[in-house]
Amino acid sequence: MPQVNREGLGPVKLTVVTPTRNAADYLEACIHSVLANRSDDVVVKHLIVDSGSVDETLEIAARMDVKILHVDPINIHHSINEGNRAALESDVVGLLGGDDIMPPGTARFVADWYRSRRSSWLVGGAEWIDVSGKSLGKVNPPPRWLTPQVYASLGWSWISPQSTFITPEFVEEVGYFDTSFEYSGDFEYFTRALGKRRFDRTSRTLSLNRIHPDQHSKIPDPVRLVEVNRVENMYAPDSRVIRWLYRYLLKLRVNIASPAWFYNKRVSGLLAHRSSRVHR
Repeated sequence: MPQVNREGLGPVKLTVVTPTRNAADYLEACIHSVLANRSDDVVVKHLIVDSGSVDETLEIAARMDVKILHVDPINIHHSINEGNRAALESDVVGLLGGDDIMPPGTARFVADWYRSRRSSWLVGGAEWIDVSGKSLGKVNPPPRWLTPQVYASLGWSWISPQSTFITPEFVEEVGYFDTSFEYSGDFEYFTRALGKRRFDRTSRTLSLNRIHPDQHSKIPDPVRLVEVNRVENMYAPDSRVIRWLYRYLLKLRVNIASPAWFYNKRVSGLLAHRSSRVHR
């Protein structure tokens, strides 16, 4: 893709999609972090896509400067799809969980990327935090050379959805999240996207992902394992030996590149598997 230069064309329009269902505990902090990213250089819109909250989620959103979209309570991937469809007039679309934080300066960084981008999507680093906001380590983004076959062999989505920004044109080219997946829709989606185009990569932290007991489990969910195998069978090499080799090398790379994250995951147990669902 040739470089795009938008100098003189006005502010970049960024829409941040946040799917919610009973997300009241951390939603106010999430919304504040997004709205604080507004500047003369980038117009930031925050879209709350709610699928039937019965707590104070809607009350919190209603008193803040955000748009609320009500959708059927199918699953997280349906909510994301509806949010992406509602954001097609933006220049860039991002995703942020209702318990996550957008770091200061992220929107301006994304706007600068958009003006001189080589690709139609950007993948950055993600820092994991606990309920109090304490850092649990950063996960660096994967290398740009990844292919769908290699990525599908990994067994989980190294690409952080909350640290990924994509143009609406590429959304329509790749298609939408497969709603038949309950857990691994992001894994399948990014594997599919890799088959279309390589991403632009930055080591900058583009999201703070909050870890708490309601969103992860130390015991792998049988449904998740079935879905991971489904993604592997769709995209990974037929040879199980080659799959294992790819998985081993990629896991070794991410763990070496993210030592604090690896420590908290393996030694302290703070980062047991987090479901791809960014709400409950």
